[in-house]
Amino acid sequence: MRDLTSASLKLSRAEEQARKLEAEFVDFFATENEAHSVSVHSNSDATEWWVRWHVKKRPPDVWPVQIGEIVHNLRCALDYLVYEFSTSATGKWPVSGTAFPLFLEEKAYRSSGQGGGPSAIRGLTPEARAIVDRCQPFTYEIPEAHYLWDLKKLSNADKHRFVNVATTYDMKSSAIIQFEPKVNRFEWITSGAGGILEDGGELFRIRVAGATPETVMRCNPHLERRCARTQIRPRQSRASRCDSAVRWSIARPGRPDQRRRSAFETVRRAPNVGSILPTPWNQS
Repeated sequence: MRDLTSASLKLSRAEEQARKLEAEFVDFFATENEAHSVSVHSNSDATEWWVRWHVKKRPPDVWPVQIGEIVHNLRCALDYLVYEFSTSATGKWPVSGTAFPLFLEEKAYRSSGQGGGPSAIRGLTPEARAIVDRCQPFTYEIPEAHYLWDLKKLSNADKHRFVNVATTYDMKSSAIIQFEPKVNRFEWITSGAGGILEDGGELFRIRVAGATPETVMRCNPHLERRCARTQIRPRQSRASRCDSAVRWSIARPGRPDQRRRSAFETVRRAPNVGSILPTPWNQS
């Protein structure tokens, strides 16, 4: 009988860490913590208005370490499963040197070389190999959007470099805008493109008709926020590149069954790891 205790313990530990980190996210981004604020600006004739984001507190430096531990435990659980279910040609098991392969291209996956899929899953039964086949990123319409490819990229990044946490927002973000006195109309110039939230960065810009320099605009943004990881050092002014792999819960184009899911679901029906990343925010 195969012993799945090790894989189960890794998953349980990842769940425990994810719940703890979720609670820390909620506390940090709570309005009363005052970790961030927004400011409203306009040009001299009040025809253009824009809103800027201001960082008052940096996310804790330990968050990347905690996220890395979660990712490591999830990745290990997959490798443990292949190891436990492998059997050599002589009937001896487990087989050493196995792993759960993840490939963007089927040709590379089918390669018989040392780095190919067959080498990693040698010793698995045809039924088990078929399961691994179905989990490959290249089976998706957009392979780079596969949830296990995200896991692989995060795992590799965490092993070779320290990557910092950044707060991002996406196109699901919205805002409640009020003018006093009321204006005739307004239209978006830029809005909700998404990206890394930098201190002093512009959230959106609108063109307004019927406002005067005495007009007051109030803005209540509702940001669909994510905690992402970037390769930029914490004190660099601009984050020029953010790993798309860390945006666990953003659904990519494609059929519903091809949208991004959590790595937890790969092995068992467990709470969605993506649910720890978005946190609601209301600016009062």
